[in-house]
Amino acid sequence: MANEQSKSWYPSTIGLEDIDQSVKDWFDESSRFVINRGKGSEDVRVVWIETDQYGEWLKNWDDQDTRGETELPVLFIGRPPASVSHWEYANIHNKRYTYRTQIERKTGGGIEFTKHTIKEPIHAKLVYELRFQSHKIWEQNQFVEQILRYFAAKFVYLSISGQWCSMMMDGEMTDDSNFGAPDEEKLYQTVLPVAVNAHLISDDDSKEERMAWRFSLGERIT
Repeated sequence: MANEQSKSWYPSTIGLEDIDQSVKDWFDESSRFVINRGKGSEDVRVVWIETDQYGEWLKNWDDQDTRGETELPVLFIGRPPASVSHWEYANIHNKRYTYRTQIERKTGGGIEFTKHTIKEPIHAKLVYELRFQSHKIWEQNQFVEQILRYFAAKFVYLSISGQWCSMMMDGEMTDDSNFGAPDEEKLYQTVLPVAVNAHLISDDDSKEERMAWRFSLGERIT
């Protein structure tokens, strides 16, 4: 195990919760969805649904507006359970990469090399669901137009613990509206899956190797 000083050179660990937080931060801080109403505009509220609550929420989403628990329009975002897989790049077993080499001169005319290596990170694909709810079809149209603009370059880039990853639309938009009885107000819902291709990095994946040499003989010190 590396000492604390050398650990400062290691890549930050990245877990599923770190990726979730980065997605949440992007929708909270880097994006903005607005409904224009002619005389003014209104920001769309973004509500994050935790993974452990997503299944229960999905069963009851169409009852929330009737109970007065949700003010529309609103964008719900969540990662369903079992939504994680490998993306198309396969990992090479036990492949290690050198990302930094330190050279230190020693008293008596020697030098010491410290090589920091890390296992190839796990390539993970996480799929999130965006569910935009409103009472008006023209509000749905405005939201779809804005989503298409954000992903016009195909990818949106996220920073996760200093590592960059990509987020993109993962399939077609679908309609999951619930119109209820004829005398009830329509409840529209557009569903869009987005995928994040990221890397999982564990603190145990990094290690250091020390090698010392003499100047005079070129002899390796073990």
